[in-house]
Amino acid sequence: MAKSILMIPSKPHSALAQLRIRQSPAQLWVHPGHTAELNCSIDSDWKEDWLRAVNWYRDQPGSSLQFIYQSSNFSRSDGKYSGMRRAERLFSLHISSVQKEDSGFYYCASTISPYEFGDSTRLVALGTATTPPLSPLPADAIEPTLSILLPVDADLREPPLAAIPLLCHLYDVPEGWDIVGWHHSNANLVTTTSMDERGILSAWSLTWLTAEQWDGSVGCTAMQKSTGRSISVTTSQPSSTGQLPLLCSIPCVHR
Repeated sequence: MAKSILMIPSKPHSALAQLRIRQSPAQLWVHPGHTAELNCSIDSDWKEDWLRAVNWYRDQPGSSLQFIYQSSNFSRSDGKYSGMRRAERLFSLHISSVQKEDSGFYYCASTISPYEFGDSTRLVALGTATTPPLSPLPADAIEPTLSILLPVDADLREPPLAAIPLLCHLYDVPEGWDIVGWHHSNANLVTTTSMDERGILSAWSLTWLTAEQWDGSVGCTAMQKSTGRSISVTTSQPSSTGQLPLLCSIPCVHR
């Protein structure tokens, strides 16, 4: 009895290499209680039938990558997440009633080999409200908390014998607060960001204070580029103590 062989078509490696996944926006700030929309587009020469769905994953500090939803023509809401195939190669994910714990990095991925991932969308939930405001909040309604961190043995009552490191810390950073400058230096300083396990975004700016730059105090200013609004913090060595605490959190001066 003759045997028949079932031939299953497969995609050539040259076609696999052409798969590209793009996510937008790269960063998204959302007020608690609102809905976040993330988009995922696929660039490829594949036929439409091969690209009917994408998977969404969530990555939080201190945890592994977690599957949360699949967007397709037949997607249904699970209460928290919903999504759809908006066009031939465009997919969306909606996160309803965003809260602080929803902050993190979200990745879109193909559902077929080689399982390519997008470059992520970072979602940041702002404020503490649990229901949407009646009207959008103005751009300058929310501000970060600003503080200066310096070594516990730093003594600002006299010029330092060697350069000492200083950190300007922006805590719970809203959108657009991306400029940090030090009062003793006009250098363009690199600002890094991080997100803790509670989904709170922080920004850091590092500088070094030398004897030539010393004037008895240190300060830094953070500015929201879109509005020009800024906040500042300054600290100096207290005359009644021999050391500064590790974290100097001084009330901000608004401008």
